Amino acid sequence: MSIDQGMRRTVGCEIDASLGEATNIVLAVAVAHAPGLHIDEQLVVHAAGERIELVESVGVSGTRWHSAAVPEGPLTVRYEATVVGRGAPREIDATERILAVRPSRYVQSDELAGPLIDARIIDELAALPDRERLIAARDWWPVA
Repeated sequence: MSIDQGMRRTVGCEIDASLGEATNIVLAVAVAHAPGLHIDEQLVVHAAGERIELVESVGVSGTRWHSAAVPEGPLTVRYEATVVGRGAPREIDATERILAVRPSRYVQSDELAGPLIDARIIDELAALPDRERLIAARDWWPVA
């Protein structure tokens, strides 16, 4: 597959933290792998003044997590990437779809209707075809 040279983006993040005790971290900051993308990137983590070696894990959809055991003290994360191309869409199987919408301790999706989002809005979004639903949800979500 050729890479669309006209589609170029630069992304990045910086995280500075102070850890009260040694712990394990998992970072979800890197651009996902996808056919049709060229990613030029650098991810550097320092903890307690030392550069930390990271272990990369890749999910079925190309999502990338980087993990490491880090000591107590200051933590810095720096990620920069230039992404060229457009990722090719891929089929999502039923298991992935279920996993993506399951409630978690971070997003209690089963409790969104009612106190957080009017149930009527959820019903209207659910009635739309997938792509239109995504666009409508994006356009509806209040921007801070």
